[in-house]
Amino acid sequence: MPTKKNHQNFIRGAFTRHALGQMQRTGIFVSDGQAHHFQRKSASKAFSRKNFESHITAVVQHHLKIMLSLLGKLADSGTPFDFQDLMARFTVCAILKIAFHDDTGTDTILSDDPSCLKGNAEFILAFDEAQALLDQRRRNPMWQVTEYLSGKKKITDRAISLIYGFLDPIIQRRLETPSKMEESGKVDLLDLFIQSTTDRYTLGGMCLGFLLAGRDTTAFGTAWMFGEILHLKNKHLNLQQRVQDELAIREGRGFLEYGDTNKLKLLNALWDESARLNTVSPAGQLEVAEDDCLPAVPELGLPPRPIKKGDLVGYQNYVLHRMPQIWGDDAEEFKPERWFDPDGNYISHGPFKYHSWNAGPRSCLGRALATFEGIATAVAILSNFELELQDPSSPMEPQAGMNMGIAGGLWMTAHRRVDAEFDA
Repeated sequence: MPTKKNHQNFIRGAFTRHALGQMQRTGIFVSDGQAHHFQRKSASKAFSRKNFESHITAVVQHHLKIMLSLLGKLADSGTPFDFQDLMARFTVCAILKIAFHDDTGTDTILSDDPSCLKGNAEFILAFDEAQALLDQRRRNPMWQVTEYLSGKKKITDRAISLIYGFLDPIIQRRLETPSKMEESGKVDLLDLFIQSTTDRYTLGGMCLGFLLAGRDTTAFGTAWMFGEILHLKNKHLNLQQRVQDELAIREGRGFLEYGDTNKLKLLNALWDESARLNTVSPAGQLEVAEDDCLPAVPELGLPPRPIKKGDLVGYQNYVLHRMPQIWGDDAEEFKPERWFDPDGNYISHGPFKYHSWNAGPRSCLGRALATFEGIATAVAILSNFELELQDPSSPMEPQAGMNMGIAGGLWMTAHRRVDAEFDA
């Protein structure tokens, strides 16, 4: 069965590298074999529990303080803001510090001054522009011709140049002045990558993959969760109040510590249910390395299907998570209780059913980081503010792309709680 027992026969392959290699070079999301294995092994060290407790948690809490101060000023002035954009700013600043221990220039991306929300750094705009253009390549085998004729090639080239114009100096500074973080029990991805190569081109591709994943996965995932909490369609669930009730009785106060994440059962259920229904990674594809056969799926009436070397096999998480044959007749409903058994114990669904974080050797290494950031953000904000969508009845539509955010963002206002934990 290829999905579980023959995973080595399904690779990123030449098609993906051809379409995305210009931007991602030899990064983890376009690599196979030893290159993929090394980057994955390095990332597992950077996202170890020890590093969470000694480095990552402090970075997340630092940027949460900035966000709370900013939200306080937005609340006082009654200014609406795009929560999804705010989270994208928060996560890019956090991942730069977590993965590369460098936050040069990020004060213009996220600060406690509301004016920071009026513009964005050029390289961030380039990220979004390049990702949208490259996503079109995956769907268009004639992309080289159409990009040239439409003029989009120049736009793509410029965007990628801006991205590496930001990343290359970070890498160069580290090469010239190696960090001593490992001596203090802290490591970051760039330190680990440099142990295998000092080639700036290769290092740039390695770093970019994690920067993109570290921003979008948490930013979009947290935006979707807050949207589900606040949307009128879920008003009967009274989610904002229930979360605040859970936070009121938690052990300790203040910012969430990494080791306490799993203790917040309702917030974990909200996070997982939102990630199921609003999968940030809605689809993917792999290339067949050698002739094979996809197994039958009796539940869907699908017979075994032979596949040939070089074929592309796609999967649709967005569809998978809405299938009643897998998730029941209520599969399209937002139901946090599906993550609890009758006795109130938390249910952990297997990765081949709950496929939002992939499965097997390509399962998401940043899942723990995204979950911690998303839940820590909810703890910090909902302990101090009441939130209200500008239009709570407007449908939240997915935005097509390699990562699925909310089309048009998530606009809301914040109001200070009288019993706030922090003086934001």
